[in-house]
Amino acid sequence: MTFTTDIEAVKDKITTYQSRIQNLESDLAKSRDETAQTKKALIDSKKEVEGLIKQKKGLLEEKEDFLEAIKHFKELGAKDKKEMEKMKKKIEDLQKDLKGLNKESKSLNAEIKSLNAEIKSLKEPEEED
Repeated sequence: MTFTTDIEAVKDKITTYQSRIQNLESDLAKSRDETAQTKKALIDSKKEVEGLIKQKKGLLEEKEDFLEAIKHFKELGAKDKKEMEKMKKKIEDLQKDLKGLNKESKSLNAEIKSLNAEIKSLKEPEEED
């Protein structure tokens, strides 16, 4: 009986080892699946990060373009301001010239009046003749 008992004990051990092997193989398969899923997730994350990096690069380039445009508009504004100041000065000069011409016109009108009066006075004695 000891021989049969020993055989039974060995069978039990073999069954236990087989069960452990099956459990380990199952755990290994699960681990491989999890590893594959994790690897896929990492690849997807890497692609997403690369996309975000490209997007960030594009936004930085766009920012530089906007800064350049702002600088350009500021330069144009400064040029326009200088032009407006020149035009304002020119208008002021023209207004001064106009005032001078108005004064001259008034004085010429007064002179014309006086000449007309003189002509009239010269004509009147002729009419009396």
